[in-house]
Amino acid sequence: MGILDILKRQSSNSSSSSASSSSSSSSSSRSWSSAKVRQSETRSVPKGHIAVYVGQEERKRFIVPISFLSNPLFLELLQLAEEEFGYNPPRGALTIPCHEHDFIAVVTSS
Repeated sequence: MGILDILKRQSSNSSSSSASSSSSSSSSSRSWSSAKVRQSETRSVPKGHIAVYVGQEERKRFIVPISFLSNPLFLELLQLAEEEFGYNPPRGALTIPCHEHDFIAVVTSS
């Protein structure tokens, strides 16, 4: 499984969920798509957020809400990171081995 599989699954879920969705999954989708993700070079992380590094060679630091930890797509990205790095990531920080634009597509999709 790779980032392309995650993006394809998200694309098919978006089109099928727009036709019919339960109120709980609808509110979950809204909170996922409206959550703020920002790139950050500063060391401070606001309460309720985590820092993740994204990239395969050149890594960029992003600040994401901890609510992402309950989203299935974000969890799949974390599984990719575990497969790539195990529990010993570079820099000692949470690192997701995908292209920046793919990461942004996953976290901003509804």
